[in-house]
Amino acid sequence: MTARAWFLIALAPVFLALGSAAPAHAETVVATPPLSVGFGTSLQCRIVNLGTRPIVVSVAAIDTSGHTLFHYDVTVEDGAVQTVGQFSPSTLNAYCRFAGAFSKALVRASIENYSGSDAKSLLIVPAQ
Repeated sequence: MTARAWFLIALAPVFLALGSAAPAHAETVVATPPLSVGFGTSLQCRIVNLGTRPIVVSVAAIDTSGHTLFHYDVTVEDGAVQTVGQFSPSTLNAYCRFAGAFSKALVRASIENYSGSDAKSLLIVPAQ
């Protein structure tokens, strides 16, 4: 064998490893429409991971003036649901923003107006 053939054989494991690596995802962003949340209820942002690997998601609730109400970085295990929220001391309008290195096709996200006193969801709106 020639030196070139030996060189290519030696590099074969490197090419195989690079070719079988999981695909990288640029940052994906999904957001809900704004929702009006009343006094005494809570605003909750929920994300579901339909994939087979955990994902790290930046979850933020942002009011319609552009101010961040809350922000959390959460790890969502494969097949799991993660909900973050905040009690509303007044009426507000806000949306949820979800960002991370995940496939949009493998997540479901929503915003929810939840009444703790009634222990029920008042309204749930999906992200797009």
